[in-house]
Amino acid sequence: MKKFCPKFKNCWLCLNRTTPHEAANALAKAQLLMEKHGLGVKELELSKMTRSDVDLPLKAARDMWGQQLAGLIMVAFGVRCVLSTSYVSFVGPTDRVEIAKYTYEVLGRQLVEARRKFRANAKISHPNNYRKMTKLFCSGWVSSVYQKVKEFAVDVEEKEVVEMFIKGEFGEVGSSKARGSKVESHEERKALREGFIAGEDVSLHVPMNGRETVKIGVK
Repeated sequence: MKKFCPKFKNCWLCLNRTTPHEAANALAKAQLLMEKHGLGVKELELSKMTRSDVDLPLKAARDMWGQQLAGLIMVAFGVRCVLSTSYVSFVGPTDRVEIAKYTYEVLGRQLVEARRKFRANAKISHPNNYRKMTKLFCSGWVSSVYQKVKEFAVDVEEKEVVEMFIKGEFGEVGSSKARGSKVESHEERKALREGFIAGEDVSLHVPMNGRETVKIGVK
């Protein structure tokens, strides 16, 4: 895939950040650069996309709640996520990717704190059950926050461009399956329920049509 030169990106950014006269000059320069480098409409759209990486909270890529948290961000902001063992990459339009990354980091910190409190106060029958109970608590927490999210509508054309960008950045990306925990005992159901209740305290406001800023906090 062709790489975009910095001059072209600068011209594109100027279209939305300058006066009408400066924008017209930027557009003319961008068109000349497109012709010079043999760039088409798809390449133009690709130049609007970006990738931003952030560490996973508690390295939870393979846990159900870790993928749920990434999925929550995808739905809320209309971005794509690529998970590795230790970090998640958000891909999409630059403005939404930055907000998505920020939201993910804030929610991640809040989840880690809620997890710490749960582990400090939980009365679990056997020490060997702590790990599973903690996972269930986290899954309940994310599920609770997920219910507050409204899906960000993304058109088909943008989805196609994002897939092209991902292929250029990562190559072929396969799907992964989260390893969930079966909920069988009363103790397990209690941990899941406590996580859900704790997640109800999280206040999440996501942007609509890319115009609003994000507001996240605990009630």
